[in-house]
Amino acid sequence: MFAGNFLAQLISFLSALIITRLYTPADFGVMTFIWSLTMTISAGVSLGYRPAIILPADDQKGFQLFFFSLLCVCFVSALAGVLCWLGVESLARWSGLLDLKKYLWAVPAGLLILGMRWNFDSLCTRFKFFKLIAVSQILVSIFTVLVKVIPGILIGSTAIWLVVGNIAGQFFPVIFLFVTLLFIMKEKQEWRVTLSSIIGAGKEYIKFPKYNLPTQILNSISQNTPVLLFAMFYSPEVIGWYGLALSMLDRPISLIVQSITVVFLQKSADIENTGESHFRSIFKTTMGLVTIGIIPLIILLIWGPKLFEILFGNNWHEAGIYARILSPWLFFNFISCPADQLLFVKQLLRFKMVLEFIYLISITVVIWGGNYFFRNDIIVTLSAFSAIGCLRGIFVLIAAFRCSTQGGGLSSSNHNICKKLN
Repeated sequence: MFAGNFLAQLISFLSALIITRLYTPADFGVMTFIWSLTMTISAGVSLGYRPAIILPADDQKGFQLFFFSLLCVCFVSALAGVLCWLGVESLARWSGLLDLKKYLWAVPAGLLILGMRWNFDSLCTRFKFFKLIAVSQILVSIFTVLVKVIPGILIGSTAIWLVVGNIAGQFFPVIFLFVTLLFIMKEKQEWRVTLSSIIGAGKEYIKFPKYNLPTQILNSISQNTPVLLFAMFYSPEVIGWYGLALSMLDRPISLIVQSITVVFLQKSADIENTGESHFRSIFKTTMGLVTIGIIPLIILLIWGPKLFEILFGNNWHEAGIYARILSPWLFFNFISCPADQLLFVKQLLRFKMVLEFIYLISITVVIWGGNYFFRNDIIVTLSAFSAIGCLRGIFVLIAAFRCSTQGGGLSSSNHNICKKLN
């Protein structure tokens, strides 16, 4: 998993050295807005069922949930397409991107492709096909880079190729995973499921759309709210600087987190089923992430703007300032990833939902307030936003460690700490 993610993130990082010299900050602003809108809606694309694919002890049930989740993806993507078509004028006025009609088709297309890929990833995780996930990550980076760079050089560097690149980069790995899994699993009895059994599995795990879906939506809105609100208050260049800063910091984080959390989630599910304590597992993982992340944090705090200017050109010095401000938030988000996964394994879904709701309200107030009281001062707004993110990460760590010493079977009345959190 780590090797595959390393190659994928290395390809993306090296390509950014070229892409930032082909496209302007305004082009990045358009792409960042469209992709943030897609990612915001994508949280609900499987109606919260996707993580449930990993959990059942019975493989048959896992496959039933996989197919039910795919049905949800198709339904939500089609609905999003209709809503985008009806609301394109309002979105264009709200965002200030008057040519939004040229790009809005990418939202339902991206939802469909992302939803399918994430479901295939969950199925691979269930059966520990981690190499397939790693290969698909590499393919995402390769095809994303090719579609962004080649047309940008040969045809012309406009924002449309940045948008199309994000969609195409997800499409080809979906085909790869589908074909590969078809060959690997064709002999398994679990493939032969009926529509009634698929619907039955959806009803059995109704707790996930009830609690996990709102939590995922709130989390996704929280992550993408800055971009959507910045579009109201600031220029496309500001969105572009923010988008580059966030994506460059997120690449090394994703390199490690995607590798660790997939395995940590599967291992934690096994620990929970055996009734053992999670404390040793989460302590080791969290302290390992602290050790990995502390040096990059210090480097960004001291030399962030200069690094961005050297790597990406003079146009991106401002993005380095944003990166310096955002780095503490991303550090706490980084080290709290295992804690987030443990809360999910403990099925503290209602607790996570309330936490994400409070976080969303907090950052929305901070961004609105920052614009109102410090108009056009994006630095103050970003600083307050980063501080709220740090507090969220600390709170998640405290909650996870408090219930980590409790054994499996959350529904048991003996587990008072987890019950109080939920």
